[in-house]
Amino acid sequence: MTRDYVRKAALWLIDFQNEDGGWGETCKSYWDTSLSAIGRSTASQTSWAVLGLLCTEERDSNAVKKEIEYLIKTRKEDGT
Repeated sequence: MTRDYVRKAALWLIDFQNEDGGWGETCKSYWDTSLSAIGRSTASQTSWAVLGLLCTEERDSNAVKKEIEYLIKTRKEDGT
């Protein structure tokens, strides 16, 4: 998981992290690639990003800490 293409993918994720620590995307990105990785943060998109980063050398990064904080902060009373 230290290959250049993995590092590039991890940095891409970090570059598109929202200010609130999460990630999001609009369904419009399927038709307009300029909208890729742009959108309101959601738990599902953030979870995929954290899983990806945990498999890389970025696992201890500030980005991972921020995204886990986002998931904790936005968790609902019923755990969803």
